[in-house]
Amino acid sequence: MRSYRPIFFALAAALALLVPAAAPPQHMPKAEAQRFVPSPAFQAAPRLLASEALGQTLAPSLRSLRFTITSAQLLALNATPISVLGAPGSGLVNIVEGVEFYKAAGTAYGGIASGEDLSLKYTNSSGQEILVCETTGFLDQTTAQFRYARAQSGAISAGTVSSIVPVANAAVVCMLLSGEITTGDSALKLRLFYRTLSSTL
Repeated sequence: MRSYRPIFFALAAALALLVPAAAPPQHMPKAEAQRFVPSPAFQAAPRLLASEALGQTLAPSLRSLRFTITSAQLLALNATPISVLGAPGSGLVNIVEGVEFYKAAGTAYGGIASGEDLSLKYTNSSGQEILVCETTGFLDQTTAQFRYARAQSGAISAGTVSSIVPVANAAVVCMLLSGEITTGDSALKLRLFYRTLSSTL
């Protein structure tokens, strides 16, 4: 016969963590209640919010989104940025953690000048920049290429300010900085890793 004692004790332990503070049982006589002292183990047990004990996610989960930019779109990506992540809604912000870029093998893109890099920005081409991916050695290759770009942050260097000012209820667009590139026939595939946060606490 299956024993349910382990399940019973696990439930009892979980309920104990929900108790906000130790208190004598309500049916205990007054004289005994005055002498009631919680056990050391009970006093040392961590107190959890009910939402935490029930497994509620305290931080918004990391999401991923795949997007493909065609060769034709890539050749006009400076003049016509492509929206890759929609606006989240009033009171919310998109926080991009990083992006994977993949270009399949094919005709290399040409005309890549210094500074003509891929960029993700909030809202449009004039919006706040989120990250940049170098295109030299990437789009100008005939072989398949993979890159990963982190969101801009100074967190890698100790003591450096790493905060950003996200734009509330703004879409995220992908564009090419400086000017347009030429030739090339491979699509550019992106995989975004992002979170959606409330802009207020």
